[in-house]
Amino acid sequence: MLLHPFGFAHKCTYFMGAGAGAYDREWHFIPNTPSGYSIDFSRLKRSIKMKTSKHETKTCPHCQKNFECKCGDVINCQCETIELKQQHRDYIFKQYDDCLCASCMAFMRSEYNISQFYQKINQLIEHK
Repeated sequence: MLLHPFGFAHKCTYFMGAGAGAYDREWHFIPNTPSGYSIDFSRLKRSIKMKTSKHETKTCPHCQKNFECKCGDVINCQCETIELKQQHRDYIFKQYDDCLCASCMAFMRSEYNISQFYQKINQLIEHK
């Protein structure tokens, strides 16, 4: 049960008035919702999850191999196995505008780190 700000509890939806609309659990106004209409949040959540959990087969623009992109379930996507800092993401984004496979992301991360290492070495040599 959720508590309405005016003190009464309601199971799913907070109502504004006769046919004007309703508020959902996060207090977002749902216009044109008939008064007395109850939203089945569990069903809505399953529906949204089904629509957003799509998986795509993509071709890596770096190595040209196919891989599965889980754009609707990013936490379980192969790209989450590679830890990238913002500078790595920027480096990759300057060269590619689409997802890379995990092995190419790791390669690009290493390539960036090596280039930064050599830049620092060259700076040290120049300052001597």
